[in-house]
Amino acid sequence: MRGSKQIGMGGSEVPDFTVIQSCIKDRILNQLELPILVQGGVRGRDNVSNALIHKGNKYFFLTDIEKFFPSIRHFQVYEMLVSNGFSPTVAGIITKLTTYKGRLPQGTPTSTALANLTFCVVDAELSAFCEEYNLTFTRFVDDITISSKKPFKQLSGPIVKIITRHGYSISKKKTAYKIGPTNVTGASVHKLIS
Repeated sequence: MRGSKQIGMGGSEVPDFTVIQSCIKDRILNQLELPILVQGGVRGRDNVSNALIHKGNKYFFLTDIEKFFPSIRHFQVYEMLVSNGFSPTVAGIITKLTTYKGRLPQGTPTSTALANLTFCVVDAELSAFCEEYNLTFTRFVDDITISSKKPFKQLSGPIVKIITRHGYSISKKKTAYKIGPTNVTGASVHKLIS
């Protein structure tokens, strides 16, 4: 149970793992800035703010990262922390406290923050690609939305290749190229009032 304590060696009370992870999330991970294109799991951003970014566009490419959290390996978390200025020792400790059996577990207090931060490598590449072709790109945790005022179906393949080249898989069932009124992360882009 969250906030409960366990009795450690010598009879002293030790905070449970959930409390430790919540502290890591609040005091460390949430202090790291994420680009505006990352809309899910970030304070002050939600599915509606995500959809609003695509308001006014007519063409949409939607996809979902399959098994997003367990796709992220412990060494990726470690490398992300080091690249954000943490010493190898601290990065190693945080990685050990937040991964399980070499992967990022789903449902822990730190999982979404770590997934967002680790996936930023792919975000940066997708963002550069989208900027080159004047496309709008956002990510809501594992949901990727790319849109434009002009057709870009021919770019769907290269977009997928950027994602898969980094070791991630996309859900074919949740991947689609759409034209016209579209729901983005549960919100209708065309019905939103900015």
